[in-house]
Amino acid sequence: MLGYCDSETGQPRMQHSKVLVIDDRAALVTSANLSYAAVELNLETGVLVDDAAFASQITRRFADLLAAGNLREVMSE
Repeated sequence: MLGYCDSETGQPRMQHSKVLVIDDRAALVTSANLSYAAVELNLETGVLVDDAAFASQITRRFADLLAAGNLREVMSE
């Protein structure tokens, strides 16, 4: 799992959206959290894009943000 951070200071920054690339062929972009409130109380939204080119663009964007120091690992397997 990656978190957004300031490339100069390394301090965490606010990033609420969630993005999941699935098998390099689709991407889920959502605001939803995996919590009771998100599921039962809040109105959350998301979109599943079944397009390999879009999924590839997302993956490249992650790589660019990592290289620039704007993303860092916050949780490992």
